[in-house]
Amino acid sequence: MQRTGWTTTQHDALIYAFIDEVKNHPDYQLAKSGHYEHAVLLAQSFINDNIIQKIDNNYKNPIILPIMAEEKQGKNAIPMGMADVINRYTGWKVSENIYQINKAGHTGANGWHRITTPALFMGDVIIDAEYLILDDFIGMGSTLANIKSFIENAGAKIAGFEVLTGKPESSQLYLRSKTLENLREKHGKFEKEFKEIVKFDYSCLTESEARYLLRAKTIERIRNQLTRSICENDG
Repeated sequence: MQRTGWTTTQHDALIYAFIDEVKNHPDYQLAKSGHYEHAVLLAQSFINDNIIQKIDNNYKNPIILPIMAEEKQGKNAIPMGMADVINRYTGWKVSENIYQINKAGHTGANGWHRITTPALFMGDVIIDAEYLILDDFIGMGSTLANIKSFIENAGAKIAGFEVLTGKPESSQLYLRSKTLENLREKHGKFEKEFKEIVKFDYSCLTESEARYLLRAKTIERIRNQLTRSICENDG
C-alpha cells in the first residue's frame, strides 16, 4: 500500500475522552472484544451534546467510516458503536463495507511494530465522497494514516478523524514541516533506505511516528529496529 502525504491541519484528530476514563468504563472490555450493544453504551457515555455540536459544525454530510479491525480479544466493536451514536444525531450515512483485512496487532505494540506492520484495508470507496474516520484509540496514528491513504488512493477525500481516546499529543496527526525538517537533518541519509523497507518516505509519516524516529540516536539503531520488527512479524 502506498501512503499519501499530508496537506492541511484538518488532518489532526479530535479526541473525546481521557484514556483512564474509557478503559475503566464498565462496558469497555466487552465492547473491545466485539459486543456491539456494549460499544453503543460506551460511546453514548462520552459522545455528548458538545461533541455532537463540534461534529455538526466541522463537517458537511460526510460518510461515517468506523475502522473495523480484529483485535486479540476479538472484533473491536467500539468504532461501530461510535458511528451508531453519531448517526442517530446527524443522520449521516455509515459505511459498512470498508474494513481492515489483516490483524496488525498494534494494541500495546511499540512504534517499530506499528511502522512496519501497516493496517491494510479493502472495500468499495465512493469516488469524490468525503469520509469521516472513527476509531477507538490513537497511539502514533499509523492506522489512521493507512486508512487515509486507502481512501485517497481510491479517489475519495478525508473529512476528518474522530477518536474516542488517546494521549493529547497524539491528536497531532499530520506531520509538521518543522518535524520533517528536523528528521531529515538528523537522519536524512537513511530516508532512501527507509522507503525501501516500509514503502514510503519521511513525508508520509505521522507527527508521532516522525518524533519516534527522531528519538533514535543513530541511523544504525533505526535500521536494526526496523529489521528486527520485520523479522518478528514474519516469524
